[in-house]
Amino acid sequence: MLKHVTYPLAAAAILAAGSAMAETQASATTDLNLRAGPGVGYPVIGVIGGQESVLVDGCLDPAQWCKVNHEGQEGWAYGAYLTAPLGGTRTPLVEAVDMLDIRTVTFVETPDVATVTVEPVGVIETPPEIVSITPVERIGTLPDDTITYVRSNPVDPIYLEGEVVVGAAIPQTVTIYDVPQSEYRYVNVNGQYVLVEPEGRRVVYIAR
Repeated sequence: MLKHVTYPLAAAAILAAGSAMAETQASATTDLNLRAGPGVGYPVIGVIGGQESVLVDGCLDPAQWCKVNHEGQEGWAYGAYLTAPLGGTRTPLVEAVDMLDIRTVTFVETPDVATVTVEPVGVIETPPEIVSITPVERIGTLPDDTITYVRSNPVDPIYLEGEVVVGAAIPQTVTIYDVPQSEYRYVNVNGQYVLVEPEGRRVVYIAR
């Protein structure tokens, strides 16, 4: 049975540590969820398109999650998939917060955002090449009956550390489910249904 614990961080106010710093511009390496809070238990409120820019207001310590502004919408994004220029190359924020002078923020619990309390049962495996380019071909348009089947046959969500993105790999310990007359399998990861190619267990499509 999946145990549930409360995230130590809950919803919407932030406090900046130290003196004010200029916002840093970063870009998403792949389509990336914008969430209401810093964790997979918070609802998705938008999507940052691959290569689109955001303004980074600050990051938690460690910088797994960062407070960002994307086209006027504020939220939280997973720092491993946000990069900024450093020394002539684009570097993930999780590796370069200090060198980029990104301020550290904390997250204060407020009751106005619904959250799911979770205990991750594994880690989403992220190949290093995703930082620069997603190695899996994206699915353009899916047959309607594939989406209908997935939505009509719900499965319990599995919560994993890290954000689900196209190209990431689902751990072998996670059960993936057949889709009739399809080469793909499906699973609910962090509250989102994804299609997975079964051989490498890479995510090829996220139902948003």
